Amino acid sequence: MSSKTLAPEHLGDLFRSGLSDDVISTLEYESVRPQDITIQSVQSAYRIPYFTIDGSRNCFERWRLFPVLKRPDGSKQKYYQPAGTDPSLYLPPLCSWKTVASQPAAPLLIVEGEKKAAAGCAKGLFAIGVGGLWNWRQKLDNRDPLVIPTIDQFLWTDREVCLVPDSDAWRAGRELDLLAGFYALGQELHFTGCLGAAAAPA
Repeated sequence: MSSKTLAPEHLGDLFRSGLSDDVISTLEYESVRPQDITIQSVQSAYRIPYFTIDGSRNCFERWRLFPVLKRPDGSKQKYYQPAGTDPSLYLPPLCSWKTVASQPAAPLLIVEGEKKAAAGCAKGLFAIGVGGLWNWRQKLDNRDPLVIPTIDQFLWTDREVCLVPDSDAWRAGRELDLLAGFYALGQELHFTGCLGAAAAPA
C-alpha cells in the first residue's frame, strides 16, 4: 500500500511524527473516505490498522480525527474507535514480533500512541503501542477486566520493560490520576516476572 492513499493533511501529520514515506506505506495507513465519516464535526480522518504478532492485519483499527473534537468537559478527542470494540496492542509491522516475543533478552518499550511506537521501531527499538493508558486490557461480558490476550504471547520473565506515557500524564496534580493505568500495567508485568517496568515521559 502506498502513502499516496493519504490526503496531504494526513500525510503531513505523519511526517511531523517522524515517520518516513516508506514506513508510512508499510504501516498501511490510509485516509477514510468522506462518505464513511459519520462523526459530527469531523471533516476528515485516517485509519490506523492493527496487526497480529505474525504481522498480518487483524480486525481492529483506530481513526485519527481532523479537526480534534472538543468534549463538553473541555477535554479533546484526537482518536476514534468503533463503539463496542475492545482495545488491542499496536505492533508496528516493522520487525518480527513473533521473534521478539520469544526472546526475553530483548528489552521492550510500551508507549502511549501508535505513531510513537512506529517511530521507535523505525529507529530500531522494540516499541509496542497502546491507544491510551488503560488500553492494555479488555472487559469481559460481565464487565470484569481482562489483560489483552496478546500480552500473554510474550515471554516476560527477566525482560526489561520501560513504560512511556504521553508527557501530559506528568502534569502537576494529575500524576496519580493519569498514570494509574500504566502503574497498573507495571504491576501486571511485575507479576509475570519482568525485571522492571520503569516509567518515563515521552
